[in-house]
Amino acid sequence: MVMGGGVKAILAAMTGGQAGFEAHVCNIMHGTEVGKISGHFGPINSIDFFKDGRGYVSGAEEGTIRVVRFEDAYFEEGNAQFE
Repeated sequence: MVMGGGVKAILAAMTGGQAGFEAHVCNIMHGTEVGKISGHFGPINSIDFFKDGRGYVSGAEEGTIRVVRFEDAYFEEGNAQFE
């Protein structure tokens, strides 16, 4: 499950030059957060994971699109965290 929200745009915009909007990726079977999708300066409007599960594309209100492909090390046991 991917979820986001709860941050007012004015607060996220005042993060000292760092992108302030993120979505949290959770394993609902175990009730744990497994990663975050971040790097946008506006609300994230769209997230689509690659069919092979090896990355994602995210788009945000500020007009940027981020394409992220996970390195092979991500899939090794114990490394399943991403940002």
